[in-house]
Amino acid sequence: MHPEAQTGKCELKIIKRLESAHLIIEQMIKVDLRRDKKKDVKMGKLKCSVFILVLLMFGCNGFQFQTDRQKVTLFDKTTRAYDLAIRWGEFENAFTFIKSSDQNNELPDIEEYRDVRVSAVRVKNTVIDKESISIARRVVDIQYYRLSNVTVKNMRNQQIWEYNEEEDRWYLINGLPVFE
Repeated sequence: MHPEAQTGKCELKIIKRLESAHLIIEQMIKVDLRRDKKKDVKMGKLKCSVFILVLLMFGCNGFQFQTDRQKVTLFDKTTRAYDLAIRWGEFENAFTFIKSSDQNNELPDIEEYRDVRVSAVRVKNTVIDKESISIARRVVDIQYYRLSNVTVKNMRNQQIWEYNEEEDRWYLINGLPVFE
């Protein structure tokens, strides 16, 4: 969540904008009333209505920007937690980040991961869909070895992440990395 949204500063900014708009509207109406013409008063009200509509559009746009920023921040936190789980060999924990197509949501066979030790996880590239901010692609280099064979190996892991609006969280679509 955005720091300003947590402290209520975001709402205060919008309230201040609306108060400023209210003062401007009052001044516009007073000017129109001084002219003492019904036609001018109607035009003044129309101008005020348009002005309020424009303000509301900017305010709504600001909220959309905040939610997009929140999604990206959540993506960053989620992928860091996932990378740490992979790095420290906590594959059961890493599995919780995966969007399961299985109705039972059963854990996969983690036995094959028991002798894998990851020595480094490096993010090479991240691309988030700019239109929806709900699909992201990452390229990650993983350096690892197996306890049975201490030869260090490198692999490139292509990840696809998807944002779930209902649960307000990101899921990894393509599963855990496959180690040789």
